[in-house]
Amino acid sequence: MIYQCYFRAEQQKHLCQLPLYKSIGISPEINPQLSLDGKLCRLLCEGVAMLELYKRPPNDGHDWIGLSSWRDYQKRDYRFNSSDLIEHWLEKFNGIAWYQMREPYDSLAHHGEDRIPGVTSFMLKMSVDMKLPIPHQYFTSPQAAWCNYWILKKNDFYKMMEWLAPQIEYIVDNRNHWFMKMENRGGGHVVERQFINWCWINKYKLYDPYWKRLWSYD
Repeated sequence: MIYQCYFRAEQQKHLCQLPLYKSIGISPEINPQLSLDGKLCRLLCEGVAMLELYKRPPNDGHDWIGLSSWRDYQKRDYRFNSSDLIEHWLEKFNGIAWYQMREPYDSLAHHGEDRIPGVTSFMLKMSVDMKLPIPHQYFTSPQAAWCNYWILKKNDFYKMMEWLAPQIEYIVDNRNHWFMKMENRGGGHVVERQFINWCWINKYKLYDPYWKRLWSYD
């Protein structure tokens, strides 16, 4: 199942109604079962959905799991209609990602500091504190599969979240850091960049059905 994130009631009208899609609220107003308050949900953004899907594994009849958002159709005019096709691609590749960065930056670090000043500084602090090396490609490659537009095998998702969940806890513990106080979606920006770094660390090959091409993270 592809879980579409949304945080306001008026965004529901933008959600895909196809059978392979299901909505997931990422604010307490929409989803009272969330364990985080509204301010932390805004801070973590799609990271809230990833954490919820990890802590409460869905029994949806698929051995794969995907994430999207209510803005999906605004970003890419692409919809998944066939579970068989998804499974076919996942047999050949590590995952599926249909919103890759194609902007004129020479690295993801450059993109971050230009668009979200302070994000790399926070990531470097987290890297030191948690002893988590940042792959060199973060500083040398502009390639980026944003973490709210992907499909992975569930086993690979849970393996990734074993690595990522403690980092989300670190973000919550450091919510008073100057970057998090300056950028109200700062935690989400860090999470999506760590998703990309996970792809580099594990040398993922991601298929992009929108552009019909392979992206190699090696």
